[in-house]
Amino acid sequence: MSCSTTLLGIALDCNNTGGIREVYISPCDDVTSVTLTADKISAIAMADAKKFHKYSFRRGTSAMTKTATRDDAAGTSFVTSEVSMKFARMDSAKRVEMQNLLDGNTYVIVLDNNGEYWFLGYNSYCGATAAGGESGTAMGDANQYTITLTAETNEFPYIVDETAITTIIA
Repeated sequence: MSCSTTLLGIALDCNNTGGIREVYISPCDDVTSVTLTADKISAIAMADAKKFHKYSFRRGTSAMTKTATRDDAAGTSFVTSEVSMKFARMDSAKRVEMQNLLDGNTYVIVLDNNGEYWFLGYNSYCGATAAGGESGTAMGDANQYTITLTAETNEFPYIVDETAITTIIA
């Protein structure tokens, strides 16, 4: 049996910057629909007065990864997308937010350093798969919380049209 596909090639891109700038997170229940048009998310509808909330971190401390897994023997494939964030200085308010992220199912929008918005959790959701806090040992060590949110989906994350973002972020 043949599984055919159409290949078009990938051109060299000379303008590329690593890293992520911002992360926006919403509980799944606050998102009423996500519209996919021409391989891009063109609209995100929210329940009344609900918004995605911004999670801020220091430059160079957080990352997004996307890993495809294919098993020919089982006939399966899926993509694991992760966003890992580090938040400086442990405190009570961050402890509560970390617990809420750990307990809930979310959708995540990541703004990378190339100016692209990525939607994690389409046709699924993101859940916390790792979290922790550390005081550090020496005065120069980080005092921080870390959390990793993970989605397992059928395809790589979609880019979100910037016009779909402006009205849904707090």
